Amino acid sequence: MRVFTRLLLSAFTLNAVSVQASEPTFDLVCKGLSGQQLHYRFDLAQKKWCIDQCQSVWGIDRLSDSMIELVTHSSDGQNDWTIKINRYTGAFAAIRRGFGSEPKDTGECAAKPFSGFPGKKF
Repeated sequence: MRVFTRLLLSAFTLNAVSVQASEPTFDLVCKGLSGQQLHYRFDLAQKKWCIDQCQSVWGIDRLSDSMIELVTHSSDGQNDWTIKINRYTGAFAAIRRGFGSEPKDTGECAAKPFSGFPGKKF
């Protein structure tokens, strides 16, 4: 009976882990080879994201089963980035647009519980 109970608990634990990984809201902490660490927050159902202190929320530019792609724009166009995150491997690449197609940084992301978006004032 104990063996059956352990197997049953193991099955529930594995199922809970896979459900957590497939939730539409989560945080990602990504660390690049450059040593820089970024903290993203995602709501895939609403196709929204924010970064670090989450002062603004933006739309996800491209979302597929295997990839999340974010595009950032600076006011002068000198600091525009495309961030590609592989949903299966956790690998990311940061490409600075206008400076070639090679990533300026690559690294790994780890999923964390969703820490929320800021509340709207209106």
